[in-house]
Amino acid sequence: MNILKRRYLSLAIGAFLVLVIVITILKVANVEYDVSPENTSLRGETTIKTELNVMVPMRDGVKLAADIYLPDEKGPFPVLLCRTPYNKKHIKDEAKFYGHHGYAVVVMDSRGIYASQGEWRPYVNEGKDGYDTQQWIGRQGFGTRGITV
Repeated sequence: MNILKRRYLSLAIGAFLVLVIVITILKVANVEYDVSPENTSLRGETTIKTELNVMVPMRDGVKLAADIYLPDEKGPFPVLLCRTPYNKKHIKDEAKFYGHHGYAVVVMDSRGIYASQGEWRPYVNEGKDGYDTQQWIGRQGFGTRGITV
């Protein structure tokens, strides 16, 4: 298999995994979320704050770019994390939707892709970068009870 075919196969597998993750997020969100009529964030009435291209440091000093969408109300909030090699800007509508519905959303470009620093080497740094990102989110204070990836 030539390099181009392997790259497209890797991208297709990655897209499938993202789809599985999104479906899992939707199922988990329904279990843990307050569905009482008093919760206005379920009706999409919550405004959001957006921080674009926040540079998140990894353990080796490389900084990865993240867009952060937070409900404009007192937290903490459940956190959704999406790390992508496909450009975080393509996920902004979904991130805003979940932000309006009471979630903190962090969308990050993978290492070496778009606004992130470093060299992109598929699957080589993803584990460490994902762990470092989760630890960074935990130190920010806007999240509660873990992160849904």
